[in-house]
Amino acid sequence: MERTLWNRSGAKKLSAVVKQAIVSQFHLEPQGIADLRMIGKVGQLKGLPGGPVPLGRVRLIRIYDVVQLASLRAGRLTYDDLKTPALRTALRFEGHIDPEGIVYLADRRAPRLSYRPINLDPAQRSGTCK
Repeated sequence: MERTLWNRSGAKKLSAVVKQAIVSQFHLEPQGIADLRMIGKVGQLKGLPGGPVPLGRVRLIRIYDVVQLASLRAGRLTYDDLKTPALRTALRFEGHIDPEGIVYLADRRAPRLSYRPINLDPAQRSGTCK
């Protein structure tokens, strides 16, 4: 059964190990990842020249927000579609699952803009407070 899921194409719900990786690595609440789906394909990872032995065949995955994708009116989705400029905004994470089942993810979410300049008096701007 594991082999069937591994080779099945198309988008699907996040597996338990992928959910656990997102929650632990990116400190997201489990409820916050309910609208995420993943799509993958079998791929090959190569090591750096002179580095350790390459990993070989892995499962490449991309995780996207299904709500965001629906607003973009995308049709049937493939792994490579999520790198197109039109659908890139729906992509949240990407990475791979190695043959031992370990999940490696990179954050592809847009940066949060939470910086708000505050009005400081001139003494505080220069760093010399009394």
